[in-house]
Amino acid sequence: MQNKSPLISVIVAVYNMEKYLGNCLDSLVNQTFKDIEIICVNDGSNDNSLSILEEYAAKDKRVIVINQENKGSGGARNTALDVACGKYFCIVDSDDFLDLDSLELRYNAIKKYNCDCVFVDYNIVSATGNFVGNVANPREYNKILSTEDIILKDTLYSWQHLFNREKVKHIRTIENTIYEDFFYNAQIFMHLDTIVHIQGGCYNYRHLKNSSAGGDSLKVLDAPLLFKYYNDLIKRYKNHPKINILKTARRKFQNFMIKRLFQRVPFDITYNEVFGVYLKSLKTLASFSLLLMFSLKMFLFSFYRVKGRKYYKYVKLFGIKFKVKRKYLKNLRKKRNENIWIWKTKYNRR
Repeated sequence: MQNKSPLISVIVAVYNMEKYLGNCLDSLVNQTFKDIEIICVNDGSNDNSLSILEEYAAKDKRVIVINQENKGSGGARNTALDVACGKYFCIVDSDDFLDLDSLELRYNAIKKYNCDCVFVDYNIVSATGNFVGNVANPREYNKILSTEDIILKDTLYSWQHLFNREKVKHIRTIENTIYEDFFYNAQIFMHLDTIVHIQGGCYNYRHLKNSSAGGDSLKVLDAPLLFKYYNDLIKRYKNHPKINILKTARRKFQNFMIKRLFQRVPFDITYNEVFGVYLKSLKTLASFSLLLMFSLKMFLFSFYRVKGRKYYKYVKLFGIKFKVKRKYLKNLRKKRNENIWIWKTKYNRR
C-alpha cells in the first residue's frame, strides 16, 4: 500500500467473474488519472477470480486484494469501504469497465465545481463487450444541482458517481440482497448537498443474464424485506431535513420492484410463491395506487402459471379454469420478457 493516501479509492466487489475481470482491471490500472487505489474484494469466488486479482496486484501496487467469505456485493463493498483512504471514492462492478479518462474527468469536475459528487452517463454493452446503447441522463451538463432535485426526477446507480468520502464514509449498505444500490444511494444523497452531471468518461455496463440485476430473478421475492428496510430507515430519520429524499426513493423503488416482479420472475417459481410475496408486501406498500397496480400485475401474472395443450392453455385463477388461446399468451410473454434496459436504450440512444 502506498504511504501517501491516494486521491481516489476505486471499490470492486468480485464474485466468479474470471471471464470479465481482466477487462475491468485493465480499464482501471490504465486510467489517465493515476493517483488511485483499487480495492478488490474477492467475495468467496470459486473460480479463478482470486488468482487473477493476485496477478494484477503483483504487477501494480495500487491494486489491493482482500479475500473473504461470500457476503454478497453489498457486503464486499462494505469491506472495501472500511479500508478505503482516498479523499473520493467510486464503485465499479467486476464485470463492467470504465472509459480510460473516466476518473480524470470526474475528479476535474468535482474540483472545478467544488461539489460533493459528480456523475456520468453509461453505455450498455453486450457480454462480448459490443456497444448496445447509451443511457444519457436528460440533465443539463456541467450545472450544479441539489441532491433533492436529482432524487426526485432521476434514477442513478452508485457506479455512475464519484463521491466525497469524508461526507459519507460512515454509511454502509445492506448485505445479502440485490438492488442494494437504491438503498445505498438514498442514504448517500441525504448527506450530500450538490451534484454535477458531466459529459464523457462513461461507465460501461455489461448486461449479463446471470448478473444480480439481470438474471438473479429469484431474489425479487425478497421484495417485502427490502420495503421494510426503507420503512425502518424513514422512521429512523423522520426528523431529518432531507427526509423527502428517502420517501421519494422508497416510492421509486417500489415502482421498480413491481415492474421487476412482473417482468423478471422465471416460470419455475410457483404462483403460490409469488402470491405469498404479494401478501407480505401489503403492509409495506406506501400508497393505494401502488397497491392497486401490484394487484393488477399479480392478476395478470397468474396467466403464466398453468401448463396447457398445443393450441390452448388452461389457466387456473382463484380456483376457476379459463381456456385461453396460446397466441394471446405468447404476446403477453413477449411483453413480459422485454427487459427494462432494452427500453432505456431504445428511447435514450444518441
